[in-house]
Amino acid sequence: HGLIFTGDNLVNISGFSPERAQFNSLAPYLMGSVNIDSKKATAIRKEIIKIVHEIDESNQKPCLILGGHGPVSFIQNEKLVKAEILGK
Repeated sequence: HGLIFTGDNLVNISGFSPERAQFNSLAPYLMGSVNIDSKKATAIRKEIIKIVHEIDESNQKPCLILGGHGPVSFIQNEKLVKAEILGK
């Protein structure tokens, strides 16, 4: 498997624990935006996803995505999916 560490640029929001999701729901109220420059943030995420697809193809295995928070994930059908990796 390949590994990519994305910080907060790409995180699996749907994989957050209920507590983390509740905490993250406060961000829009505490800040004007979670991104300083939304267009730039979107472009960065697209580039990261492009790199992940290149790693997937090169290794013929899913690239594991380690975001700044949330579960270790991989891309399946263009969506981030929680990777069940412990004990395997």
